[in-house]
Amino acid sequence: MVVIGSNGGGPRDPDWAWNVRTNSSAWVCVGRKRRAVRAHIAAGDERQRLFELITARRDSLSRYQERAATFGREVPLVVLEPIDRSKAIES
Repeated sequence: MVVIGSNGGGPRDPDWAWNVRTNSSAWVCVGRKRRAVRAHIAAGDERQRLFELITARRDSLSRYQERAATFGREVPLVVLEPIDRSKAIES
């Protein structure tokens, strides 16, 4: 699963993206299910591949990235990987 930290293409990353940089353990809700995940911000080839996959389906990411670039910002693409609940930290 990939979450896009576009923040509308604004000058700052959303606060939750900063939280991911500090602590990669998280919980997400998908429908009614709560899952423990390990999060990381995609970079390099991984980010390029994901960006192309996402923009092929949702062109809005391209527009947000263009807007964010005017502020010198790259929209974070946050990869969420399910992990064993017993190994996650709930805060």
